[in-house]
Amino acid sequence: MDPMYRAPTSYAHTRPTSVPVSRPHREPLSSIQAEVGSAYTDANFYVPDAYHAPRNGPAVRFKTPSPSPEPPRPLRYAAYVTTSRIPQPCSPPAPTARPRHANSAGGIAPRRVGPLRLVRTLNSGAFGRAYAAHDTGAGLIVCVRVTEKKRLQAEDAIRMHGLLIEVLCHKIIAASAPQDRAHLMEMHGILQDDQQLLHVMPLMHCDLLSVVRGPCDKALTRRWIAQLALGIDALHRMGIIHRDIKPENVLLDGPDGNVRITDFNAAFVCHSNEPVEDGAVYGRDKPGSQPYMAWEVVQRRWHGKMIDWWSLGCLMYDLVTGKLLFRNESKIEKYIKWDPRTEGKSYLSRHFRLSEEEESVLTGLLKISPCERWQLRHLRYHAYFLDQHRANVFDMLLREAPVDLLTDRRAPRPEELEVERKLRDAPLCNAALLPRVYEDPRGTQDFSAFAWVNPHGLYRV
Repeated sequence: MDPMYRAPTSYAHTRPTSVPVSRPHREPLSSIQAEVGSAYTDANFYVPDAYHAPRNGPAVRFKTPSPSPEPPRPLRYAAYVTTSRIPQPCSPPAPTARPRHANSAGGIAPRRVGPLRLVRTLNSGAFGRAYAAHDTGAGLIVCVRVTEKKRLQAEDAIRMHGLLIEVLCHKIIAASAPQDRAHLMEMHGILQDDQQLLHVMPLMHCDLLSVVRGPCDKALTRRWIAQLALGIDALHRMGIIHRDIKPENVLLDGPDGNVRITDFNAAFVCHSNEPVEDGAVYGRDKPGSQPYMAWEVVQRRWHGKMIDWWSLGCLMYDLVTGKLLFRNESKIEKYIKWDPRTEGKSYLSRHFRLSEEEESVLTGLLKISPCERWQLRHLRYHAYFLDQHRANVFDMLLREAPVDLLTDRRAPRPEELEVERKLRDAPLCNAALLPRVYEDPRGTQDFSAFAWVNPHGLYRV
């Protein structure tokens, strides 16, 4: 084995309650703009420690030594290798109770909440149904995802794990600098009643899947891919691997607006919120959606942060061509075995004529070896990200003041939305910020781990 490696170690998932948690130093926005400050609040980071571990066991790490800042030298990639060590199965435990106020930012009573009136059904998913809702207390239209507590019984460990990971990700995002969360979805907080969990967030225009009806506008595609690259890099510096980047999990704030990455229930979160490192592998399960799964995920090999960059390449192909690149595993296997010298053209351009710059970026993001796959530092000055005036899109994005999604008032006014017919007689949702205990014939379950309010959001003090 290369002498730069050291033996894999497991994280010890214990945290003394009396010792404050220290936060690692981060360079802002991939060290490509002037240094800015980030606010880290320990109170915003509580979650049972067992949820930092991947579902199949503790993280296995292969680290490379940190490069010295002077003089600069090229980064040496650490090979992604598998190991014969088989982690013990690890099922997340039921949420543990923690006596505290629902406001994670402190012990002060939050603003008045609701009641909420459901106005329109948006979509349904594995974790509940989303609605446009009128917060009658604030006089605003928000998006509310409703999850029935009876679906989250202790035996449904996978769904409970996903929801708790999502809460943890939103806490980490809320504690980061505004520039770092500029392309990430944010949440006002989580409300509860006796039967439901209500995740309250800003109402967005649509998801990216809704605009893929063929090749998208080249300028918009270039801007969206740059924003997604900044968002993915920000997540990795926060210690989060999304693991399910796809058009359905990217939201737009307007018809030709900016994109935000959402849905963190499949994410991996590093222990103690330390940044994700090059060459580190964290799991060998199979998260994500089939058309956007990296080759190492399909093969159930150990994988790390580079799976998000593969997914970005697949999503970029969607936007550029209007077609899925890998509809199933057989298509990926064909891509792996493709020989351009024999076939006369590349696999990426066999059905659609790509520009030289487009094909270069796609080829870099879809490298078979994770060690060779491109990430933000390879995209930052690539010719593809020069607009028609030869201006770098990344430079323009970094000069823009980040939009505060939680205070932005682009959502329609309540009087502009007609209540959906089947919701006209629905009762108001009188949810609260305080945790509730769910009781049914099978037992009692504590939901205090979901009691959280974003200190920047609608219900902040």
